[in-house]
Amino acid sequence: MSLDRKALRDIAKMKTNAERERYGKTLSGCALYMLKNRLMCDVSFKVGPEQRVIGAHRFILATRSPVFYTMFEGSIPETDNIVISDVDADTFNFFLRWIYSDNIEVSSENVRKMLYISEKYLFYGGKDACENFLKKSVSTSDSVGALQTSIDFHLLDLQSASLKYIQQNPSKCLDNEKGFNIAKECMELILESEEFNWTETQLCKFAMKWANNKCKSLNKDPSGENKRELLESLLYLIRFPLVDKHYFTNEITSDGLLSDSEIINIYQAYFGKDNKTFLTKERSKHEEYEIKTTLAAHTKHRQQDGRYSLETRSGLVYCNRKPSPTRWPNRWPNS
Repeated sequence: MSLDRKALRDIAKMKTNAERERYGKTLSGCALYMLKNRLMCDVSFKVGPEQRVIGAHRFILATRSPVFYTMFEGSIPETDNIVISDVDADTFNFFLRWIYSDNIEVSSENVRKMLYISEKYLFYGGKDACENFLKKSVSTSDSVGALQTSIDFHLLDLQSASLKYIQQNPSKCLDNEKGFNIAKECMELILESEEFNWTETQLCKFAMKWANNKCKSLNKDPSGENKRELLESLLYLIRFPLVDKHYFTNEITSDGLLSDSEIINIYQAYFGKDNKTFLTKERSKHEEYEIKTTLAAHTKHRQQDGRYSLETRSGLVYCNRKPSPTRWPNRWPNS
């Protein structure tokens, strides 16, 4: 009889632990428990190429996503076994856990997939989390990838931040294999920039390397004609009248990239004649780039009244410390 009582106590204890596991959580924790154990699911999805069946709860999905709400409550509601073929099952399961818990974990491995599914179902919390994650990668060599993602998913803040970083650090971001493989939309944004910390010759060389690489990826000869066909309107975003004359003469004029009349117009622009085909306005440089370039080019300085003055082409610039090519203040007070 005593054994029976002990067994009953053990059963009661097990029941209590199971109930605590199921009910002793936060609301999101309980919802996740219901999802994980497929309790009271009232809608199912067939997901991915293998059409794996995944259950969920209409109320929660409709609460978090206007797309799901319309799917279930629209004029032609979908009832069950809803087919989702453009997302794999693992991604969809991860997405559901996001919706149920708000515990959003984004990584470089899943960010594009989660951006896609968050945008598809207008899950704003997921999209914001992905954009914030990508903004942290802007100040790295992956800023090119962030720029491409911003274009693909219409993330204007991310586009602005990543483009600005590339404009300020072009050698770090673009002078590598990833840079030479950027999409045409990215190349257009770069060449449209009015501020860029490269000379026009550097930008032109980069554009030619990019066009060469694109031709090779299409199994085309990287001839001037093929590069022109590939560049299309991008060609006229390169400010050839500002390109170094020797580079232009030796590398561009003999390539077949430009027509004879365009070449003549560019040479005329070198000597001051207006050019209506290619822009002649120089791109501005970021402030710190200007200071660094000035310090590298001008080393003459003298101390006067406790301040240092630096001789430049535009006159004297004053600072409170000795000018150094590797260290400079963000702003120098003028006299």
